[in-house]
Amino acid sequence: MRIKIGTDWLIKLFPLFLFFFNVVTKLLYLTNEDIALDEPFSIYHAQFKVADIIEQLKNYNNPPLFEIVLHFWIKCFGISALSVRVLPMLFACLSPVALFLFAKKFYSLQIAITSALLLSFSNLLIFYSHDCRVYSLFLLLSILSMHYFLTLVWEEKRNYSTIFWFILVSSLLIYAHYFGAFILFLQFIYLLVFCRNKLIPMLLFYLLIFFAYIPHTFVLIARFNDSVRQGTWLHAPEGIESLYYMLWSFSNYPVLTVACLIVLIFALAKKLMFKTTNITQSNNYLVVIWFLFPFLGMFLISYYVPMFFDRYLIFCLPAYYLLVPLSINNLFFSERKRIIALSLLVVSFALGQDLDPKKKQPVSKVVHLIKKNKNQATLVIVKPAYFLPIMAYHLNRNAFSEIGDGKEYFRMDSLMKKDNIYHINHATEALNLITDKYNNIILFTVGTRKNEDQIQKFLEPNFKSRWTKAIKSDWLVECFIKE
Repeated sequence: MRIKIGTDWLIKLFPLFLFFFNVVTKLLYLTNEDIALDEPFSIYHAQFKVADIIEQLKNYNNPPLFEIVLHFWIKCFGISALSVRVLPMLFACLSPVALFLFAKKFYSLQIAITSALLLSFSNLLIFYSHDCRVYSLFLLLSILSMHYFLTLVWEEKRNYSTIFWFILVSSLLIYAHYFGAFILFLQFIYLLVFCRNKLIPMLLFYLLIFFAYIPHTFVLIARFNDSVRQGTWLHAPEGIESLYYMLWSFSNYPVLTVACLIVLIFALAKKLMFKTTNITQSNNYLVVIWFLFPFLGMFLISYYVPMFFDRYLIFCLPAYYLLVPLSINNLFFSERKRIIALSLLVVSFALGQDLDPKKKQPVSKVVHLIKKNKNQATLVIVKPAYFLPIMAYHLNRNAFSEIGDGKEYFRMDSLMKKDNIYHINHATEALNLITDKYNNIILFTVGTRKNEDQIQKFLEPNFKSRWTKAIKSDWLVECFIKE
């Protein structure tokens, strides 16, 4: 009896341990990398009034939920790298807890512990826990939506509390990310195949979710049409190896990717050889649908509208961490062998964990060079122009936070120009900037160097190269001084 009570207490305390373990591991290197990539986009827009956030984000593939939450967060804690990253880190730390509770309720304690630990050790989760963007919130809401969905499906009596939470969480999910609609679509497929008797009652709940989303429906349609007509910033997949590389990002490192693939293939082969029709297996099929449909479906769609990217697939990451342990359980009849195999899986993920993921955006090095060499007679040219919020965040925090007129980027750009820092998209834009009032010019370019000699041609009559620094392969900072 004592052992049982002790075990019960350990199980009850495990979610708490899981949360604090994630907080410790994800807090360690939280600010090691510079605020970069798309983080300044979210931080900048979150500073506006809520109504302005909603209005401005209609022009982007970003529903407004995360920026609205971040808006209230930064009102309390400011926009330092630490404060803005703690919010997505907390969402990331709650995700393994949510997965544990979900798997414990619908699968087994063994599967729950394993899947939660796999998610905790996931390099993909660590990366997005260090990224002030929506993706850790997107992941958490995906798990919660599936949890309340399956609860509704298997509850014998209607529970209004569960209905409320399912509608709320699922509505927030699609306000967090447009691909949240995939989760609802996967739930519908599951109902259609395995629980048709629940289809009609559930359709009513989906209708309520749709009503909650009506204010944003036309924006979703407009963004979808733009993506189809104009394409996305991504490229089409490069054959079947793209599937492997995506699994690699899910599995931490190559050897483990291959091992997980072998487990999945052998489990599938065994399933086909020994078919079962037990209705209790339908929960397992939900995991298959949750992982396989978006993983393969988005891969195929990406040949027409590219979208096959790890952060867009993060909502099916929990399914992968459920599917592999479930496959191991299916392969071994012996409980001892199952425990050994699952333990090896968890240890392998832990050994492949990278607590300090690299964004490969060393903005601070560029900023250091600019500040060190800039004076009142220095012109700074940054190309391309989309680096404006990144450079403003690091060079002029006051300009970054200037949103008084409600116009997107206008005040920020104006104040940066007052400080002789200009952001351009084309080399020819530099022609009117280079005047006699400047004694030296700092040129920071990102990406291809093709046609950059045009800027140098503008400089040749009056300036000569002083130094050139290659920050990374496609980041170049050059300083020119008046002859």
